Amino acid sequence: MPGDKALWERLIGALYWAKHHPDTLAELDAYDAKYPDNDFSSGMRDGIDRREGRLTVAITRAQTRFAAHQASRGQLNNVAWDALFVPGDLLRSALPLAQAACDPETAASSGSLHTLATVYAELGEYGKARSSLRQSMQKRGGTDISEAEWYTWGRIAEGLGFRDEARVAYQHLEKPRFTSDVSTYELAQKRLSVLKNAPKP
Repeated sequence: MPGDKALWERLIGALYWAKHHPDTLAELDAYDAKYPDNDFSSGMRDGIDRREGRLTVAITRAQTRFAAHQASRGQLNNVAWDALFVPGDLLRSALPLAQAACDPETAASSGSLHTLATVYAELGEYGKARSSLRQSMQKRGGTDISEAEWYTWGRIAEGLGFRDEARVAYQHLEKPRFTSDVSTYELAQKRLSVLKNAPKP
């Protein structure tokens, strides 16, 4: 067992990204025994649950930690973001987590506001999505639209019936250099596929 916490976390992270889930969970059990109630372990477990089709478990874990004032903004944000990649009705359950990660808005990060905007857009709440996305851009301080923001603007446009504009927005996203199953690029590819196969209005 590594004695250095940062080194131990890197080892667990390497196992996680290699998708060696049994080994990852075994290391996390040992890690939790030494560092109980930590966000690192919760985040790793949330990711494994999502990959293995148990996002409800991750959402319940985050809700429990939130109620006990143990969940960080980061954990709440990450679980809400993960919910974007799972088909079905779970996203509505994750909305309160995304909202909590941005409460109060003055203390919310640009990334958390972007997650909230994207969740709103996926749920069809386009006015709230635009408002949160503008706040995210203001918080970031940039003048250009980022790749992640292009996706959310595209999702809003698509939801409002502007398919061509949505397609252009999605095409701004480039394939990431390193593989990730929860990248905005993956979301954009799914929407482009939907648009490609959608009947013409």
